[in-house]
Amino acid sequence: MVLLLVLAGQALGNALAGSGFLHGAFGWRDAILAGFALCAAAYVWLQRDAVKHFFRSMHTGVVLVGLSAIAVASGVLVPQIEGFEDPDERVPSVSDLPRDAFGTYLAAPRREADQYAAKLAQDHPALAALSNEQVARAKEYRRQLETFQFAEAYFLHHLLHPYGLGRPETGVPEPVLQRLDRFGQRYGKEERDNQEKQIRQAFGGQPKSQAIEQFIQDHRAGLRTGFDVCTALHLNRAYKSHWFATLLFLLAIGVGLNTFRGAPRQWLTLRKAGWLTVHVGILVMLTGGFVSKLNTDRGLLELEVDGPPKDSYYAYFDRSKPTRMPFHVKLDRFGRKDWPTLQVGFKADDFKTRLPEYTLWPGREIGMDWVRDAGTDKERPNLLLRVKALAERAQLKPPRLWEAEQRDDPLAQGPVAEFEVRESGGDAAANAWPLYLVPGARGDQYFDPEWRWRLRTVYGDEPAAVERALRPEEPGYLGWIDIGIRTEGTIEPRRERLVLGRAIEVGEYTLTPVEATAHFQLDAAGKAEVRDGRPLKEQTPRNPAGWVKIEKRGAAAPERRLVLQAIDAETHASMQKNYAFASVALKLVWDVWGVDGPPRHVLQWGPNTPLKLVAEDGKARDFALGSALPFANDLVLKHVFHAVRVEKTIEFLAPHVEGPHFDPDFYATDPIGLDLEIVRAPGTSAEKSETVRFASTERSLADTWQSPDGEFSIAFYENAAAQPFEWRSVLSILEDDGQGGLRPVDIGPEYDREIRVNDYFFYRGYRFFQTNADAQRPKYSGIGVVFDPGIPIVLYGMYTIIVGTILAFLLRPIAEAYAKRVQEPRP
Repeated sequence: MVLLLVLAGQALGNALAGSGFLHGAFGWRDAILAGFALCAAAYVWLQRDAVKHFFRSMHTGVVLVGLSAIAVASGVLVPQIEGFEDPDERVPSVSDLPRDAFGTYLAAPRREADQYAAKLAQDHPALAALSNEQVARAKEYRRQLETFQFAEAYFLHHLLHPYGLGRPETGVPEPVLQRLDRFGQRYGKEERDNQEKQIRQAFGGQPKSQAIEQFIQDHRAGLRTGFDVCTALHLNRAYKSHWFATLLFLLAIGVGLNTFRGAPRQWLTLRKAGWLTVHVGILVMLTGGFVSKLNTDRGLLELEVDGPPKDSYYAYFDRSKPTRMPFHVKLDRFGRKDWPTLQVGFKADDFKTRLPEYTLWPGREIGMDWVRDAGTDKERPNLLLRVKALAERAQLKPPRLWEAEQRDDPLAQGPVAEFEVRESGGDAAANAWPLYLVPGARGDQYFDPEWRWRLRTVYGDEPAAVERALRPEEPGYLGWIDIGIRTEGTIEPRRERLVLGRAIEVGEYTLTPVEATAHFQLDAAGKAEVRDGRPLKEQTPRNPAGWVKIEKRGAAAPERRLVLQAIDAETHASMQKNYAFASVALKLVWDVWGVDGPPRHVLQWGPNTPLKLVAEDGKARDFALGSALPFANDLVLKHVFHAVRVEKTIEFLAPHVEGPHFDPDFYATDPIGLDLEIVRAPGTSAEKSETVRFASTERSLADTWQSPDGEFSIAFYENAAAQPFEWRSVLSILEDDGQGGLRPVDIGPEYDREIRVNDYFFYRGYRFFQTNADAQRPKYSGIGVVFDPGIPIVLYGMYTIIVGTILAFLLRPIAEAYAKRVQEPRP
């Protein structure tokens, strides 16, 4: 009987969802539905005694509780469809699609075009005869099916192999461990252990992934049948289904009829106080769930600092569903803080591979370049880095530069060219800022922000150095790509030249760059790429990206992967693990100087070579200090040094922000500061210590330092390529002033209006929280919006249950024992 009522509730919910009555219309179907509802209500009223008897029976109570538990479990064990919180989200119907063609499409390997809803020329031929709308449904069905198949196969695999029992043993080969040890001697035990952990996960995950994939292949038909059954029964959107709401409604009726049974004096007693309170709490919770079912809405509110206030958000993150709020929201502040990071490069390593990155915090010590002490026979670091202080804000003043008296001065930093960059518009001299280019280092070049010219510095007397710098690269050259394959025991990534169309063989993988853009960008929804239609050579390299086709020997389908220079997928664990070939880690290094683009120029000077400017055609011209470059009037050469001494001036303005409390310095755009103690040969008689101050900006040489002997260099920066450790926003509310304008609402100081990922701001039933950010849009803040009036009701119900439990199991026994002791006659 309970199951019949649940099915009836599902049918009634479907009928109401398609009813025009809810949308201001009333047709003959709505009249039939209303008549049925009235007849059902009249029947229940006439048979109210039988209804009460049914819900008060022990069998009904057990069935309701059991089915409710099964329903809740089904929402956990059955993978829910993407966007299931949207009550309108469904798996698309494919019953009208040609069975043979659709079956052929599902059985074929996945293609890159399958990720796009639109009908494309690259689609599987089986989709050619379908309409655009049918193709969109077919692709969405396949996407949801594949998600279901993998989730179920993953769950069943771990159910059959708990804690890896019965899974083949996969150890790390001894040569890999030896390379790890050598790596650890240079970069420290902690970095070595991190590398080993990743390699062990890769070696252990390979047979697991193969077993899961094989399970899907062996049970593809059964998994699809299970998916279709779950879709038909709404098990893959259980918590938003009508049958789930009906079941909980029936449970509430049963709890209510059994709680308030008999006269009030029978249940308003000390003995039943806890029992009554718990059941009232259950009813309140179920009421809150019912309110949430009817009224919940959530979505994304996109704001920008200095942007206009908005009164609408995108419901369920769908831009086709703008939803109005009864007020406007404005973004007053936004701050994104990336991890302060350090890189150390050793000259002996020739900087051939990607260097390890060290996240910093106050007091951290990093031991490097480990050696065995001859006296104690114990290993000790030959280089120790100690974080003395981190500052939230650092202010830079132009450094003082002067030529060393001796070219071999150990305190000299080598050759440097000092420029003045004059901003266009207004007083150019007043808006000027210094630029320092260091020949032979990563900061030896500068390009026009409008991509009209490129400049590089070369120090030395040999003309061949200039020729090498100006030598054109082969067509299609992009730069380099760092390749790490954990299943092959990669310790340090392998760096390869990246040329469009040229395959790179790495073990059992073949990597081929197939496409590239110098300015990758997404639309306002953050979902679709906005293509720059210009040739690659005309695109300013603001956000370089490349598409790499990855083929594995023996694999049916290749992977086409988007690799962005600005994002390190390995540090975003959720991103790396979702790749088809998750053991392959790629990092793009775009060669701004080498790629095809605007004219290149080299500024050369040397011990015996006067200052000269060499164009791309090889023609050289003498150049005088204090002059603007002939191809760039806003770039003036001030000085060139052969062996420069540098005195940096970096002032810390605010201490490191820690904890969740509000701090206005968090929103500052100044670079962060670092005081780093550098200790050579610590713990020995040859120990030398020096404290160096850094700032996380390339200006004024503030982010780099080189040891006097040139053996190693240090770079300090904020790691924008990784997931930020925190972002915050400060919101304000505006309401209609009745005259067509907006008036600000006084809702407290900024610390009351600050939101974080898990810290909410509440206003008129709406909850706002930080949900995303975009490093390419520093003023943008993605605000999560939740309108759910059922949440406080559910919380009150939970609190009531807690109080009832305390009454029933703590206070009642104490009170009864005390009453019994008082009533006992004294001897």
